[in-house]
Amino acid sequence: MFPDVLCRGCMHRTHMVNPLHRIEHWTGKCFERAELRNVGVFLLIKHRETGMCNSLTVLVKLQEDLQAMEDEKGPSGRRLDDEDIGGSQPGDGADEQKPDAGESHAGHPAAGQTCCVVHDNGVHHLPLLICGCQGPEDMYLDLASARFLPTSFSRISTLFTTAVLDDFRLSNLECKASAYQYWQRLSRLTNPLDPTAVSNRYKELLRMSRQWRWMKKLKWAGVAHIQQKSDQVKDGQLSIFCPACPQPGINIPPDWKDDPKRCADDRFIIWLVETHVCRQMGLSSILCGRW
Repeated sequence: MFPDVLCRGCMHRTHMVNPLHRIEHWTGKCFERAELRNVGVFLLIKHRETGMCNSLTVLVKLQEDLQAMEDEKGPSGRRLDDEDIGGSQPGDGADEQKPDAGESHAGHPAAGQTCCVVHDNGVHHLPLLICGCQGPEDMYLDLASARFLPTSFSRISTLFTTAVLDDFRLSNLECKASAYQYWQRLSRLTNPLDPTAVSNRYKELLRMSRQWRWMKKLKWAGVAHIQQKSDQVKDGQLSIFCPACPQPGINIPPDWKDDPKRCADDRFIIWLVETHVCRQMGLSSILCGRW
């Protein structure tokens, strides 16, 4: 069943809460892919504690007024290219520390600056509205609270969603897909006819995927709950408890060393069970303890 055909105003209102959807527009002969930014959709990052502040309210009003002026002129139909995101070209290191007239020294993006957003359904380009009135550190925490991770803390021009990072982690674990193959998939989802025309963020995917895995390990180990900094983590602190490994007092008797029935056959059976359970859990049996 085909979705309903909406006007520009209805498309804008229905997608403000879903800014990473894919849409198409009617050219008079056929439907073509379009960007949600063309109907005035923008990415609004609210403060994680206070919500909308006065600065964000003014920015939203300004963005809506500008879009109303564009709607009066009519849709331009111009496709988004690399010049719309700061003049970056594929593979040129778009998130390097370069001065920009529309940004402050703290890396605060200009109001309505177009930002590249990498999601699990492809690459998007949306105006980013974010407020740094509470300091640059809170601005990055607001992004993380909204499930967006910036590729740079000095110049915000590319964001990765936590959904795409989790999807890549599982694709790499279960499907053995490399980062290059996964990026080619995202490029083809974005532009099936010409994947090479998509803004290249392959290097950023490599870096962000490593950071995301490190953050997941810190979360699983409960580092934040014990008020410990990530650079103070000790060796072996992030290891996951394996229920298949022999643990005295848990799955083997505390006096297992004095057990007369402990022999090579018993240890071999336990090793087989341990290896099978570890593989089912996606863990490497090399990381599990030995006794």
